[in-house]
Amino acid sequence: MRLGLSITKYLVDLYKGTIDVKSEEHKGTTFTIEIPFAKFNDVIDDKELIKFFMNKNVLIYNTDLNERLSLISMMNDFGIRTILTVSLEETITYLTSNAFHFEFMLLNNTDLDYQTIMKIQKVKNDAVKVIILDTDSENTVSSMCDYNLMRPINKDKISYLLNII
Repeated sequence: MRLGLSITKYLVDLYKGTIDVKSEEHKGTTFTIEIPFAKFNDVIDDKELIKFFMNKNVLIYNTDLNERLSLISMMNDFGIRTILTVSLEETITYLTSNAFHFEFMLLNNTDLDYQTIMKIQKVKNDAVKVIILDTDSENTVSSMCDYNLMRPINKDKISYLLNII
């Protein structure tokens, strides 16, 4: 019990929250935890997203031809330059190269395992957001990345993603 409460206090403090305790003899104790999460209300319109992302780079690792073409088209709609890789080795090479600065990267989940994602996390710049293209939000690899974009992927999902990264 004592360890659980100290861990809870640590997490609540980390998120700048509060813990309120009310106790009544023979009735019990009530703990109320409040964490001030920001509500995402400000959706930026596509024109503003295009201005912000114009000529910025995205690295896409995807082995599915149709999805690659679709992703390239959607990135082009937002003025984002696409670097496309079809192997994990090529992806690592681009990430370790100083020739490109990537805003984010989209990775095909079907080809990733724990060791691969750890290697990518190790070599990438900390500012690069890692987005997994997935069909299963419970996947362990997906939980190791910044964002999880569920399939099927469409322009609305890409627009939403660009709003939050």
